[in-house]
Parts: sequence; C-alpha cells; structure tokens
Amino acid sequence: MTRKDKIQCLLINYLLDHGSIALNLPDSMQVEIGITQEGKDGHYVKKNNYCWVVASKEDKWVEMDSYNLGLNFGERDGIILVDDADNSVSVV
Repeated sequence: MTRKDKIQCLLINYLLDHGSIALNLPDSMQVEIGITQEGKDGHYVKKNNYCWVVASKEDKWVEMDSYNLGLNFGERDGIILVDDADNSVSVV
C-alpha cells in the first residue's frame, strides 16, 4: 500500500466516523470535506452517497457538493475563470 493509499484510507475512515474534517494548508488556505447532509429535522447526518468540499482563504470560498457549486468573494471584486469542455477559458 502506497503512502497515498494510506492517507486515502485514513481520510475515508475519519469521515465515516466523524462526518467531516477541516485541513489547514499553507498560505492560510483551508479545505473542508464532509459526508454529512442536513436532515428534515435540521440535524446533520452522515450519508454514504453524499459529499461536500469547501476551499476557503480569508473571506473567499468555493463550495461544491453533489448538487451545487457556489462561489463567494466576500467584500472584494473577483474574477471567475470558466473552463468548458472544449478547453477554452472564459472570464466572468
């Protein structure tokens, strides 16, 4: 088993036990990963077929889950680069 495989296994097992994790990366970047979903009663429950990821730095973040993609620039102006299927890049 490679180091990558071991990390993958540890991460998945941690998510199955705890539901989510926040990783602090260099340059004040943070990545949060979870398998929890809000239930009808407002409580969060772990789901085996649902996942979400949030990458953030200061007041900017991007969030993706099984259903949506969200971007937030906080109080700043921002540039959104869109890379479509034919590999062209658009600035929004």
